[in-house]
Amino acid sequence: MEGVVNHQAMTIAIEGLDQPESDATLEYLYGVFERSGMQWHWTPGASAIWDNRSTIHTVSYDYDGERHVSLH
Repeated sequence: MEGVVNHQAMTIAIEGLDQPESDATLEYLYGVFERSGMQWHWTPGASAIWDNRSTIHTVSYDYDGERHVSLH
C-alpha cells in the first residue's frame, strides 16, 4: 500500500521535486485534505469504525461546554 503522509506543521518538501513545485503540490494537498473532512456526531447507541491508515485526525471545537476525552 502506498500513501501520502502530509502534515502541514511537519512537512517541508517533497523529495525529488524542486522547491517551487514541492510547495505548490503541498499547498494543493493541504487544500484537498481540508475539504475532504467528515464529522461524526455521537448519539446514544452510535458506533463508528474507520481505517487509521487513511484517516486525518483533527480537533473540532464545535461543542457546547461538554467534556471530551481522547482515548489513544
